[in-house]
Amino acid sequence: MVKLEDFMARMKADHSPVEDVGRIAQDAGVKALVLSHLNPAIDSISDDTWRAPVAKYFKSEIIVGKDLMVV
Repeated sequence: MVKLEDFMARMKADHSPVEDVGRIAQDAGVKALVLSHLNPAIDSISDDTWRAPVAKYFKSEIIVGKDLMVV
């Protein structure tokens, strides 16, 4: 059985922090950014919670992707 702490440590090691995503998108001149493959994928985490750390660095449109969403 996998411990939650081990799982979360692995997720942090294998995924980009949202702050980094915002910086990279801003530096690249991206017009709109879609956040997807979010971890942890918990429905109770609001879109604004995902957007806030990205918006510190990225000043254009930020879309929080949902399953089956078409952009």
